[in-house]
Amino acid sequence: GSRQALDWLAAHDYQLIVPPLADYIETLTSGDDKLNLQTFKITDTLSGRTLGIRADQTPQISRFDASISDKPPQRRYCYWGRRLCAVRPQPWQGREAMRLGAELFGAPPESGDWEIAGMALGAI
Repeated sequence: GSRQALDWLAAHDYQLIVPPLADYIETLTSGDDKLNLQTFKITDTLSGRTLGIRADQTPQISRFDASISDKPPQRRYCYWGRRLCAVRPQPWQGREAMRLGAELFGAPPESGDWEIAGMALGAI
């Protein structure tokens, strides 16, 4: 299951990141209109700012990677957690789902695509 997939990714130097389920809307959508429509929105009662419940973890992982000042040339991250979509992504999918994923930053596109494909097959 998920534990074995996370262990597989960890064995290949993918660092587990656990982003928050709710975050400021600009962090969750990164200006992506489609993702903005997918994101449930709520108001933070303390600040009055708009919060969202994540529909995708990738923007949060990207923000985490951008915050690192002394980065190695390639960075590998994995995540596992719930997501909630305001609109079903596909008619056969539910709005709430557990999602396991991996992100690779700094690799050339061709080799990076092959590595991610290999990680997906190995995790299955």
